Amino acid sequence: MSRPVLALLPPLGHDSTLFAPLKDRLRDTWDVHALDYPGFGSRAHVTLPQLAARAVDDTGRRALLDGLVADAHAQLHERDVLPDVLGGVSLGGTLSLRLHSLLAQPPRALLLMASGGRRVASVRQQGVRAAMDQLGDVPFAHEHLGLAAGAEQHYARVTPEVSAYLEHLRLRVWEGTGVEARARAAVAMLDAALSIDFEDAMRSNRIRALVIAGDRDRIFTPRYIARYEQVLSASETVLLPGVGHYPPLEAPDEVAALVRRALPEKAARP
Repeated sequence: MSRPVLALLPPLGHDSTLFAPLKDRLRDTWDVHALDYPGFGSRAHVTLPQLAARAVDDTGRRALLDGLVADAHAQLHERDVLPDVLGGVSLGGTLSLRLHSLLAQPPRALLLMASGGRRVASVRQQGVRAAMDQLGDVPFAHEHLGLAAGAEQHYARVTPEVSAYLEHLRLRVWEGTGVEARARAAVAMLDAALSIDFEDAMRSNRIRALVIAGDRDRIFTPRYIARYEQVLSASETVLLPGVGHYPPLEAPDEVAALVRRALPEKAARP
């Protein structure tokens, strides 16, 4: 029997390198495929028109997120991969709730890490968008998305692997050629994510889900765990102590152990 396949989507503004520590810990028993968004990492050469600027309304925002889901689906098709487990971190986990419905065979389980899903309150939407308008895309991405200077604030554990990844982000993602386009893309993705409600997808989901969050996450606080328990009918939720917004990078040993325990290898497709 072949190894089970795990496919993962990163948070907005990041690339698949974030999953390297987790891939390393699972490589003997799992076939891990870390995907990228257009303009980032392995998809740096790919353009998505919806990412060129923020959408003007919720129809455009939904089209942007649908475009990201379609691009992730295309990556799986190009790799000839049918995941047994599908998931991601933050926006990546949320998008996997939409992506699984496009697959020829649905995954056997979802892995949702530090993921939201509810529409952000309108007052907060207005405040964030006002800051985008005032600062511009590149300064906003650097100051408010934790993508460059000061990014450590979103990590509760700054291990050597976290430090190496932050240096990768600085040198390969948020400096040099293409940085303005990537900043526009990240801001457009955030703008769309603010106003799109995925709770209907969560309620209708019948696939087993492992939900992992950090108790020191400053973006999706632990109260989101309680919400997942309410709306996901077949889920196991785990709150990791001393972990921030990026569990597979900050705590790869714990996440790998949870994957092995809660998503057994025998679930692989024959």
